[in-house]
Amino acid sequence: MMIKDGISIKQREIYLAYFPFTDLSRSKKRPVLVISNLQHNTFYQDIICCYITTHAPNFNNCVEIKEKDLESGFLEYKSAINPTKFFTIDQKLFYKRLASLKPEFYFFLFRSNANA
Repeated sequence: MMIKDGISIKQREIYLAYFPFTDLSRSKKRPVLVISNLQHNTFYQDIICCYITTHAPNFNNCVEIKEKDLESGFLEYKSAINPTKFFTIDQKLFYKRLASLKPEFYFFLFRSNANA
């Protein structure tokens, strides 16, 4: 099941997305944070995202997402955002919306890294 056509992918939302292995034989679902704004996401197929990890040893240089940081939804696993690791992914690979970050937490993530 993929995200249905006509669904708006918005900035600050966290999705599960399919990540194909390099040999394209299989894929794995991973959480991603949408960085690009609604205008970009409406006109372009590739969505700009930020890396989220659920693997605790990878939490270095990451900011943990706490329940209080979510505006809606929930995350099943302890998760952290690496606000310095960006990539693009085709909208067709988005699987399921999980949550949305509160605006103040989202802007804190990127404002604090801009000053680092």
